Amino acid sequence: MGEFEVRDKRTMDAQGNPKMDAQGNPKAEAARAQQQARSRQTPAEGPSEAALPPAGESNFLSFLVNLAAMAYMALGLGETPTEPNLPEAKYIIDSIDMLGAKTKGNLTPEEENGLRNIIYELKVNFSKVAPGGARK
Repeated sequence: MGEFEVRDKRTMDAQGNPKMDAQGNPKAEAARAQQQARSRQTPAEGPSEAALPPAGESNFLSFLVNLAAMAYMALGLGETPTEPNLPEAKYIIDSIDMLGAKTKGNLTPEEENGLRNIIYELKVNFSKVAPGGARK
């Protein structure tokens, strides 16, 4: 049999934290945006509290990261693990997917890549949490 190599190209771990490359940098733009949004939260806040960027810094990626944080909380994968609420998680994931469809052709390459990564990571995590590994 021929040899093969398996490479994990996911940009976030099961807890929604960005994975780092060999140089210690986040693997994708979405991971970088998520890290920035998390750094703006005070220690008392969890991902269920949407971290608002400073005035003038609101952008599409920070909006998506906040929606993704809500989805991770609904999946029970936030900083404080909770019981999953799969219908809520599915609604949020579907809403982000719909935003992708509605904004197609109007996003920068960074936004497009970030959106694609966020949707992928949420769907993978949903399939892990759903009973029997059910897929969206």
